Amino acid sequence: MKKMLGKRSYIAKVAYLVLLCGMILLLTAAMGEGCNSCQPKPAEQKKPIEIGVIFPLSGNLSYVGQMLADGMKLAEADINIKGGINGAPLKLIFDDSQGKPDVAVTVAQKMLSVNKVPIIFTALSSVTLGVQPVVENNNAVLIGLCMHPEFFKGHPNTFRLYEGAEQEGEALGKYLAGLAGSQPTSVLGIIYADVPNIVEEIEKYIKPPMVQAGMDFKVSEPYLLSDKEFRDKVLKVRQAGVTHLVILGYGFEYPNIFRELKAQQLLPGIPIVGGWGFLYPQVPKEDLEGVIVIGPEFVFTDSPIVKDFQARFQQKFNYAPNFDAALAYNSVMMTADGLRRSFKINPSDIVKSLNDISEYQGILGKVQVDEQGALKMMIGIGVYRKGTLVTLKK
Repeated sequence: MKKMLGKRSYIAKVAYLVLLCGMILLLTAAMGEGCNSCQPKPAEQKKPIEIGVIFPLSGNLSYVGQMLADGMKLAEADINIKGGINGAPLKLIFDDSQGKPDVAVTVAQKMLSVNKVPIIFTALSSVTLGVQPVVENNNAVLIGLCMHPEFFKGHPNTFRLYEGAEQEGEALGKYLAGLAGSQPTSVLGIIYADVPNIVEEIEKYIKPPMVQAGMDFKVSEPYLLSDKEFRDKVLKVRQAGVTHLVILGYGFEYPNIFRELKAQQLLPGIPIVGGWGFLYPQVPKEDLEGVIVIGPEFVFTDSPIVKDFQARFQQKFNYAPNFDAALAYNSVMMTADGLRRSFKINPSDIVKSLNDISEYQGILGKVQVDEQGALKMMIGIGVYRKGTLVTLKK
């Protein structure tokens, strides 16, 4: 009897232990599920943060739009591979403005009503100015990647995360005014694209320091972006005895201008000075030799962070990036940084977060957003040597 009782007691103990182990396993599993539900969701499981992008992806300026778009795509990939924006993936929605404000307005209306994007990026001053009222009326945020010096002023929901015409113009004016001291017999001429931001750049920022130094343009010749013939304009430059020629435009027009300069035997010989259009002028490198270029300082440097960006861009897209790609990349990274600090993804919080960027360190070096919503960066002076832009040694 005692043996049987002992046996039964042993079986009961084993059963109890089995039951206890089972309860522990169930409890552990339940606790594990509970903990998993408390963990932040991976970026791919959260609703994407969608941002609209309206660039000229066709037409004369498609090379500008494509460069900007690819710079943004690289930023999008870099952001998402590191967890997105507070765990949510970034999704850029691209569409084509064709370089036309009316087309861009239609695209913007669709993005705002259908996609409900809180932010729209645009390129080209005319497109940005055309889209601005639509974006503002829908209480969204507009970020212009264009040089216009005024469109963001008085518009709290509008930002320019791009080099400004005022920055380029002031540096150009200072350089040209400096010729009065170093080369007092200089005769200046300018051939420029007749578009609002360039006209404003010349009148407001380039000419004032020149006039103060007792200088002015002896020849001032505007052209339309559709112009193909420059003979009359170049003849005026030659007949006036111009010793230094400023060319301001988008770059795609420059082959025709340079062809005529060579035909009139002004090249090689006449010193040429320009701005951002010379950062991708589509001109043979032998014709660019000695051209002075005013532009973002990082363009003339070979810092490790810039080299890394260039190498990764080349690997991803199979062509070399220019400053537009870098500016676009940086603008997305800055915007993502602002979104991470936003309490909610809504216009007022986004605006506050972007305005709070007093200094940002990225591939452009140290930049900031001023109190009116414009990007400020260091501007430098470079010169073409054997097809490569290098810092001008003073």
